[in-house]
Amino acid sequence: MVVNLVVFSLVYYQVSWPANQRWHYVLAFATASEVSIMANFFPNDAITFRHLPGHSRPWLVRCIRFHATYLLGTLLQLLLSFSLHLLGCPAVFAQALAIALVTAFNFAFHHIFTYHREREHPLQNLANQRNPMDEAAQEHETDALTSNVTIL
Repeated sequence: MVVNLVVFSLVYYQVSWPANQRWHYVLAFATASEVSIMANFFPNDAITFRHLPGHSRPWLVRCIRFHATYLLGTLLQLLLSFSLHLLGCPAVFAQALAIALVTAFNFAFHHIFTYHREREHPLQNLANQRNPMDEAAQEHETDALTSNVTIL
């Protein structure tokens, strides 16, 4: 939340964009969102969610899933914050209130999706199962080999 607000404030109030006021808000929002997503991913991946089963996925997959979860949260945050801003709330207050509301959504969705256990592909189960026909054929081959050996 702090990272998002700091980056948002810097971009919104200090960076001059060749865009009207509404687009300036959206550009500041997008920049702050990406910086805060990555700032949240690193410690959450290393500490908060390390014990969950989905942490066994490759780092890039976890990062992409983290972004996907945050994308939903970010869209919800944009809807809330921009609506409040259009209703006359100061930009940083609208952003702070939306962040507070969406934080709970993101945390829950990380448990449900981002770090949920990996599912095996249905065909993987079939590949790992032993085929009784193969075992019978191997026994038959073994019997045939041992009978040939005893004849010699």
